[in-house]
Amino acid sequence: MTEAEAIQLHKVLETKTAELMEHFDTVQIVVTRHNRLDETTEMMSKGRGNLYARFSSVEAWLESIE
Repeated sequence: MTEAEAIQLHKVLETKTAELMEHFDTVQIVVTRHNRLDETTEMMSKGRGNLYARFSSVEAWLESIE
């Protein structure tokens, strides 16, 4: 991913996080995409709100799929 793409995608994540924060106390977004140029997976994340609540939510989600 180029630096310009990274900046654009971070802006998208920031916008969507802000939109969700209008309705929720905490938001954690994790996204991935396949990079066809080097056959890797790129990951980005953005979160807002209480960090410990976000940790607990992610932990509960992981336990629910085990």
